[in-house]
Amino acid sequence: MAARKRNGLSENTRRRIKTSMLVNRLVDHILGKVEMSPSQVRSAEILLRKTLPDLTAIDMDAQVNDNKAISSEAMSVAAWLTHHSQQNESDLHQGESGEQLAHPQGEDKLH
Repeated sequence: MAARKRNGLSENTRRRIKTSMLVNRLVDHILGKVEMSPSQVRSAEILLRKTLPDLTAIDMDAQVNDNKAISSEAMSVAAWLTHHSQQNESDLHQGESGEQLAHPQGEDKLH
């Protein structure tokens, strides 16, 4: 038996259309174009909570362990390059737990 063609809209598309209709209706109510009872407004609010993401604050707990010293003294370009090239080379060859990693292809310096 041949598969039936699907002539209708997908469930996701129907849900989006209904959501946009609710939003449009509430906007029209706010602008005074349409009159809605309190129970209609509340019903629309409940349905929108089920279909639209809520933009409430999200609490993020993170710990950053990257301490940098800030100096008020000016650093020459050469001193800055020397300092940061040594630091970057050290970071490149050190793993997360602090162990030394092998140099790629036996190279001792970065190019």
